[in-house]
Amino acid sequence: MGQSWKVVNLTQETCEELSKLGDCFFDGSVSHRLVERIRRPQYRELDSVVGMCKPGSIAFGNRISGIFSLNLERGKHTWLCPMRVEQSSECILLHGLPIELFSLICEDLDNGELIFFAMTCQHVWDLCRPLLHERMKRLCSRLYWSGHRLVCFGSELAHNDIPDSILSSEERTQYFGITDGHDHDSVWENGFANFALPLHRKMYLDVELRIKARKRNCQLDYLHASTLCRLLESFRCGDIVVVSTAGSTNHILRNLTKHEYVREIELFKMKDKYRNSRPQMCYFLSLGHIVLERICLSSTSSVSMGRDDSIELHRGVWAGDRFDIISDSDEGWVQELRKEMSRWKDVSRDAVDELERILKW
Repeated sequence: MGQSWKVVNLTQETCEELSKLGDCFFDGSVSHRLVERIRRPQYRELDSVVGMCKPGSIAFGNRISGIFSLNLERGKHTWLCPMRVEQSSECILLHGLPIELFSLICEDLDNGELIFFAMTCQHVWDLCRPLLHERMKRLCSRLYWSGHRLVCFGSELAHNDIPDSILSSEERTQYFGITDGHDHDSVWENGFANFALPLHRKMYLDVELRIKARKRNCQLDYLHASTLCRLLESFRCGDIVVVSTAGSTNHILRNLTKHEYVREIELFKMKDKYRNSRPQMCYFLSLGHIVLERICLSSTSSVSMGRDDSIELHRGVWAGDRFDIISDSDEGWVQELRKEMSRWKDVSRDAVDELERILKW
């Protein structure tokens, strides 16, 4: 019947259980998630994310709702739109703080507190803009696995069958919580029990603001916090990432550990070859399939799918390595290839040929 599998991010300490491997290969949802997570995010510039504005101390007073107008359309609420806010007088004490001390103060504030502090006056807002930008990038990076150690463990993996290059003896004890001599079932059931599920949804700074306002003994009125969130509605982590249009560029899957890479153009050639005979499968094929075929690790070859038996799918050559996906026109990548071409190895043909044999095409 085959064994079950789970994708583990050893760097982020997250873990997601999969179904049978055959289902994963012939269902594009798993490979699509891998591509989205491994893709290296490109962040928008500061001015297009955390824009210029004129915050005022009125934001902290009882007249906060007075700085907004309520738009009504067919009797329903639309967005609360900020009216023109006059710039408040600068706070002399904050204006005179050295930049170093100002940065130390901001480091000690959580995201919600930093937002409120930033809106104290124009001077503070100008200084906090890059800090908010960095906070958003940090928050958004939790959605991505680029540069992280990945492995797909099978349910029939023996505890003592994990190479030291993937997990040290200390990590095995830490992650599994057991020692040698346990059977496969206990390894599978207990393994990575403390790992969290990977994030699927974007987390926004204004969400933290709302959560903070709901806490007991909070000095901030929830309605006022919600109103402030409207000011910040465009400053979201989702807007900070530049999403490339599908098909607009060719991509490169890089193994950052072994310095090997796969060109997406080779996968396109394979899809063109079978586009008429297997159109649905060709639609789902992606670089995520290449990752999946090379990061599996188990003690038995039972995978419940017809394939070339000469391929040891359960002993992936990339298990535990670090990856990212970038555009083939990425400036840094192009320059690196020019300077250190001998450092990188193109394994595109081998990886695609192996995938073709796994799918028995």
